[in-house]
Amino acid sequence: MTSGKSIIFGAVALLAISLAAYAIPQVRNGYWDSDTPQLNSKDESIVCSRASYRDYRAISSLAGDLNLDFSPIPEATADKQRIIDALAAAGPAGNATQVFASYIPTGEVFRTQCAGNTCTRAEIEEPMKACLTQYWNDCVHSLLRYDGQNYCLLEVAEGDE
Repeated sequence: MTSGKSIIFGAVALLAISLAAYAIPQVRNGYWDSDTPQLNSKDESIVCSRASYRDYRAISSLAGDLNLDFSPIPEATADKQRIIDALAAAGPAGNATQVFASYIPTGEVFRTQCAGNTCTRAEIEEPMKACLTQYWNDCVHSLLRYDGQNYCLLEVAEGDE
């Protein structure tokens, strides 16, 4: 009789684990699919949101030989907003692929325009190297412009809106 109870208990435990595993991706997908919260430049030319970051991830391999999501994202909303406004002032435009890095304390923008539609590793690293050469730290990859579209790399968290 004990083995029968063990089998039932095992089946119930397996069902509970399966249901929990199924629920986790649904919650995460809802988070990433959300376009809110978001931060915008004053002129609304730069929009930073989870959805914008997700869209970048979808095209990142087309745009370059190196993903840009390895630099730390500033935590303070004021830092993100300063960077977003500085990027808008820098005026990313055109269809050429461009990579932007920013100095967090001031928002100063460093950029490169890639020779082709897909950036080489050296081209991708150029703006970050320029920022780090000047300031030594507090630099972040902030934006990729690809095929006429801006992709903000400053993922926005709850409370940033």
